[in-house]
Amino acid sequence: MNNETKTSNEVVGSIVLLLFVLQIIFVILKLTETIDWSWWVVLIPLLTFAGFMGVLVVAGVVVGYRVVRSTRQKMDKMTK
Repeated sequence: MNNETKTSNEVVGSIVLLLFVLQIIFVILKLTETIDWSWWVVLIPLLTFAGFMGVLVVAGVVVGYRVVRSTRQKMDKMTK
């Protein structure tokens, strides 16, 4: 692996940082009444982050469940 290739952790970290910075900028602009957008639009980076993290949690639970189930089935076959 060369130094120019980003790992998945670096990509996720970059996305989280970008969403965090956008959220701060949008909230400051909304509070100073520079933009007159709806709060739903202003909170899109936060909602996107929450959705992204929710998908990661669900994926982790599903993968963990399947691994445990598969391991138990293999162990049952070995003990029979």
